[in-house]
Amino acid sequence: MTLQDLIARQLAPLLPPADLSSGLFKPVGSVPIFQITVDPANLDLLGKDPRKAVRAQLRIGQQEFADVGLHLKGAAGSWRDWNDKPGLTLNFDKFVKGQHLFGVEKIHLNNGVQDGSYLHELLANELALAMGVPACRCAHALVDLNGRKVGLSVLKEGFDKIWLRRNFPSPEGNLYDGGFCTDIDGALKLDTGTDNQRRDLKVLVEACNQGYAAVERVVDVERFCANAALQIITTDWDGYVRKPNNYRVFLPSRGKAVFVPHGMDQLWEASQTHFTLAKLHGHIDSRAPRTLDALKATGHPEWVGGFENELRGLKERLARRVAYVRSELPKLS
Repeated sequence: MTLQDLIARQLAPLLPPADLSSGLFKPVGSVPIFQITVDPANLDLLGKDPRKAVRAQLRIGQQEFADVGLHLKGAAGSWRDWNDKPGLTLNFDKFVKGQHLFGVEKIHLNNGVQDGSYLHELLANELALAMGVPACRCAHALVDLNGRKVGLSVLKEGFDKIWLRRNFPSPEGNLYDGGFCTDIDGALKLDTGTDNQRRDLKVLVEACNQGYAAVERVVDVERFCANAALQIITTDWDGYVRKPNNYRVFLPSRGKAVFVPHGMDQLWEASQTHFTLAKLHGHIDSRAPRTLDALKATGHPEWVGGFENELRGLKERLARRVAYVRSELPKLS
């Protein structure tokens, strides 16, 4: 054993665990194909209650999962049923505790019906993370349902305890789902944590009623403002700042509340450092080639042509938006 090996072994217990999921969200290698199978009995259950998890089988390359929780997802604009191109949530430890995909317990396969470039959410989440706002990593996947090719989807990590541990130094607390157009004074769903009859949310609501000084004591205002800036410069009309939709809020056991963006798939129709055309176009150029190769391999030339058109349109919208933001910023000084 070399001295380097000995030092590495001694330091290993002191280092953070390796993030097995990092490769899943990097634009390297081939785009994975998610081959999903749901038997007739579970399809019948899914038809009766599309949002309740049923048992499914999943194959990704040589990896096979015999028992994965699956349910349909989406709201008014993105909802599609099983026989169309549905948005899907896959929960790997729903029926098999401890099961995961490269260290991830829950993922979403967003159908992209409101974003033909399949890049809005990916770009916005990368921008959020660069700005210090907790967000979900994204990539791409091709999806087959019971042998039927449904095309490209946005692969997105889910909000769960693993996500909390990766984004917060102290992940103990309650993570709430804002649901559809529901503000913090509503019956938010508890994603993960301990049910306390929403007492922590009531404290947050009361602080909002008392004024800014009270809010500052219980809300991470700096990150809330960064989140607000993100939604404004990306023209995200469907997030918490514009209306109480598409968000999560984490109320830690120790610390201040943090609002988290979600569902940023209709953007651009922060910031000298992050919101630059070179960086945004660079992200697109790093993601597009592998996605185009994957689409070409499906034998559907119309998918390839549509994706190329969307890429051109997205780059044009980004150029206009960056120019507009740059022209408006001096007016604020």
